[in-house]
Amino acid sequence: MAGMAAEPYTRKPGQILIQCLDRVRVGSRSLALLADALEGRFAYWLSGDLKCLVAS
Repeated sequence: MAGMAAEPYTRKPGQILIQCLDRVRVGSRSLALLADALEGRFAYWLSGDLKCLVAS
């Protein structure tokens, strides 16, 4: 339970999966930079009732 008011406030956890792909034999630096940017965008992101906590 996340809190109490007139009725209990509950969290319904879920997952958002973002799969990043790159061409074969081009290295993974661009993917690492993209993953870091996505983590920075979605860690502790809030929009209305949708809240992302920790990104990993």
